[in-house]
Amino acid sequence: MRMDELKRGLWGYKKDSVYHYIVSIEEKASARLAEKDAKLEKMGVETKRQISELEAAIKALREENATLRENQTTVFSTMLEAQKYAEQLRADSDRQMQQFQRQLAAAVQQKNQQLASYQEQIRQLRTMIREILKDFDGSLEDAGRTLANLPAQAPITVLDPDLNGTAQSEGKAWKKISFT
Repeated sequence: MRMDELKRGLWGYKKDSVYHYIVSIEEKASARLAEKDAKLEKMGVETKRQISELEAAIKALREENATLRENQTTVFSTMLEAQKYAEQLRADSDRQMQQFQRQLAAAVQQKNQQLASYQEQIRQLRTMIREILKDFDGSLEDAGRTLANLPAQAPITVLDPDLNGTAQSEGKAWKKISFT
């Protein structure tokens, strides 16, 4: 209702009409207030819901942050331990490699000494075989000369009529042959 809709009387506006106008304005205002209150209550409920969701999210994020910090600490300490272990492994492998190289060098030196010993033994054996062959060759030459001289030194048999037809050796040349 608007002001020009109010009924007029002789002395101004009629009371009933003014009361109705005031009541209608009050009803409209009450309705608007009730509507605003409902909206505010709805907004309050929604805000409380959002606040509780946000608080839950904050709580979850704090827990996640704490877990991540623990994980970060664990990862950091694990990395430090891994680095120390890697350094220890490197040192151990270097030490083992040096020990292996020393053992290998000692084994190579021992084998070289054995080879030198074997070479010396082979040289001595060759010298000994050469001397034996030289002696054997000399003996063979002597035997060959002796064999060549044997027909010349053979005893001549002469039949002696006094010995009843038995052969008699002329000289003792066969005793002179010696095999050295």
